[in-house]
Amino acid sequence: MASTHAENETQDLNTIIKIGGIVVAAIAVTVSWWFEYQNRVTDWQSLILLGLLFALASAPSNVIGLLRLSFSKHAQKLREKGITLRNSSSLEKLSRITLFCANENGLATTRALTISSLFVDEQLVDGNTWRTWLDSLKDLSATERQKAVAAIPQGGKIPQGAPHLVFTAGLGTSDGRNMPKAATSEAGSNETAPSPKATIQKNMERLGYQLDSVKAKLPLVDAYPSTRNYGYQMQVFESAPEDYLNVIFGDAQTVLDTCGSVLVNGEITSLSDDKYEMYHEIIGYLLSTKSQVYGVAFHSSDVILKPQEMEDNPIFLGFMSFSISNDEETKTVLKSSLDTGLKIILISEGKEQETVDLAKDLGLVHNRKAVASREELDAVSREQIDNETAKWFAYSQPTWEQRRNIVLSLKRQGHAVGFLGQNSADLRAMNVADIALANSTHASHAVQATADGLISNKGFQAVRDALLHAREAYHNAAGFLRWNLSCTLSLLCTLAIGTVLHYLYKMPMPLTLTQIIWVQFLTTLLPSLGIGAEQIFADADNSDWHHRPTLFSRARFLSRTTGVDIICRALTISLMALIPFFFMLWRSPALSDTLGVSILMREALSVGNAGTPISPDIAVARTVVCTTLILTHLATCWQALRYPWESLFQRIFANFRLIVVSLVIIVLHLTTLYIEPVSQFLGMAPLKWEWQWTLLFSLTLFLLPLNLAINSRPDNDYTQNP
Repeated sequence: MASTHAENETQDLNTIIKIGGIVVAAIAVTVSWWFEYQNRVTDWQSLILLGLLFALASAPSNVIGLLRLSFSKHAQKLREKGITLRNSSSLEKLSRITLFCANENGLATTRALTISSLFVDEQLVDGNTWRTWLDSLKDLSATERQKAVAAIPQGGKIPQGAPHLVFTAGLGTSDGRNMPKAATSEAGSNETAPSPKATIQKNMERLGYQLDSVKAKLPLVDAYPSTRNYGYQMQVFESAPEDYLNVIFGDAQTVLDTCGSVLVNGEITSLSDDKYEMYHEIIGYLLSTKSQVYGVAFHSSDVILKPQEMEDNPIFLGFMSFSISNDEETKTVLKSSLDTGLKIILISEGKEQETVDLAKDLGLVHNRKAVASREELDAVSREQIDNETAKWFAYSQPTWEQRRNIVLSLKRQGHAVGFLGQNSADLRAMNVADIALANSTHASHAVQATADGLISNKGFQAVRDALLHAREAYHNAAGFLRWNLSCTLSLLCTLAIGTVLHYLYKMPMPLTLTQIIWVQFLTTLLPSLGIGAEQIFADADNSDWHHRPTLFSRARFLSRTTGVDIICRALTISLMALIPFFFMLWRSPALSDTLGVSILMREALSVGNAGTPISPDIAVARTVVCTTLILTHLATCWQALRYPWESLFQRIFANFRLIVVSLVIIVLHLTTLYIEPVSQFLGMAPLKWEWQWTLLFSLTLFLLPLNLAINSRPDNDYTQNP
């Protein structure tokens, strides 16, 4: 697996802490040796053990493993949002995206069809007029709705036969097997279109028809799917004994060619050549609007007929055109994506004017100047392409080479580019994009094989949701690792300051070997169970302004103030733990009157009752240090993960698993204090009045917003995407 930016930065910081631990250990050993040398007595064993103690304290946990674990958990959560990443490391790529390229189908959240026009009774009705009339029926009762449908006046805006057309089309699609392909315009012929069945049935329900009750009265006795020979599907219903209703539904021109008569205003007349030419021209007009046009016809018979027996028998009822509209949900998703700072580029397969109209309708552009055609791209020189692509937000029918050049130009401008591929023309652009996605339903197999992730549902909404989720998860992982490294460094600082206290005040080492291991186990290993389990507020929060991406694709995982943040937190924790240790022992009779590494390491490596018995004062003081370290580590965890705009308690309850782990840690530590065999093994003693020190300093660090003071804006060293 290739290393991510986050892994590289974390590994560098991890290495610095390890080297720092070795340097501090070397200094401590050197100082101790110098004092030993002055006394002409050198305890080499104690010197070596002192160095090993520092090395153990400065050994961070497997932070790279924690980072990968976090990415893996959140990559699994993205499946619920409709995106499956090929590698969990792609979560980083997704979190850095500042610009996304997609065609009109890729930007759609839903691909539902709407009725754009109806033609019945030799009258053409546009979709808006039809929907307005349907809306007028919405508040009527079932009986009133039936009366309103039956009382449609002749010659009005809505033809009398319009409800009958929709009803018959609903019967013709009731079986739903192998829906026929309707005639479409050339520009949209290569796109996978949704079925009109759901739209027709929805219109039937709004008219007051219940398909289930209709099918109970008109049982389906036979059904013939659409085939190459017959471009329509046929349903046969039994309306009475030896009386069958044959309904055909399919490509409008094919259905028209099959019919020998037409129903107009309730009267059946022959389909003359003049009528045929008029209907043919209307179909051609509707096709020019990129609509899908379906014809509806019926025929009554006393026997069950087959499609080949229907020639010239059906009665032409009318046709319906459907279009893929940019519904309000799609526009809302695009607007919310733009509000987060994401720049969206439309790569349209349509002609220039169609691209302009579509981009305006989606809210991506405001005028023609922001749209570029294939010819305009060809006319731009290499030297000027970066200047021009910064102004263009939509492209009409660009070639595969132009798509690739567009992506490369945007990357040179500092954007992290995502690309949603559809067909082979997108492959080269996908290869040079920072992350490539594909729709598992509509994209070609070659495109899906190239993509870093697949969209299974929700369309562009899945991209938006996954993007916001990845950004917050990426930042949360950085906060958790900063806290984890602070815990490690605080142990190192505690030992270093303890060494200084020995040579100034003749105090022993504040922690024993077993206590160091115990603190590391409780504060670095167990909390790792909570990484990646936090709630992502971007999933439910409508205020997405704080999730704006950075402009530069090489933005840092750890901010420039991370080093200061870790050092300040570690020193604060260490001082809080050592203050009670100092005041409990600085006048204690248990302290030795001499200096030396052997005195410093006294009982520091003992286990249980082995070796010299531990003074009760020293044991209690060390227990206070150990307990304070554990509780302050847990207390600072929530502040390290907290965002500037959220309350502390909101952050605490964002990760229920970490709450449970923290309670388990506290219970385990209390067990070591008050169960005698365990406390003796770890060199601890029960605490009484000493709890006031531990609780006071733990509460102080719990409420101290150290993270917000240092990192008041996590990305304040980056330029935001305008």
